[in-house]
Amino acid sequence: MAKEKQKMTLNVRKRANTVSAAPPAIDSSKLEAFASGAETAAPKNEAIKSTMGHASEQKVIRDAFSMPAEDHDLFAVIQKKCLSVGMAATKSEIVRAGLKHLAGLDNDKLQEIIKAVPKIKTGRPVASVK
Repeated sequence: MAKEKQKMTLNVRKRANTVSAAPPAIDSSKLEAFASGAETAAPKNEAIKSTMGHASEQKVIRDAFSMPAEDHDLFAVIQKKCLSVGMAATKSEIVRAGLKHLAGLDNDKLQEIIKAVPKIKTGRPVASVK
């Protein structure tokens, strides 16, 4: 087994010491197009975008937040309402719909609604030591 290990390390050393051939020369027109920001592979990108759909074009950001249990229970209530009218809604869709609705309100109505939401302590709960 020691000889096999020695052979393996010799093979690794040989590979590490070998120098690969020089990379191929870069076409100057492609380099200029890349530097200027022009897309050279636009037809390929367009074909990919058309097959993936609209959602893939937007950047998606993950976030986390805290809420009281009774507010969290409202997700189930809203999801049941959506199902009763024949559509399914995820928690993410409900939150995003609420954000769009709030963004469309005038300042006075928005202020009234936000003031009605009780303030909660932010962050993760402290783990109790037992």
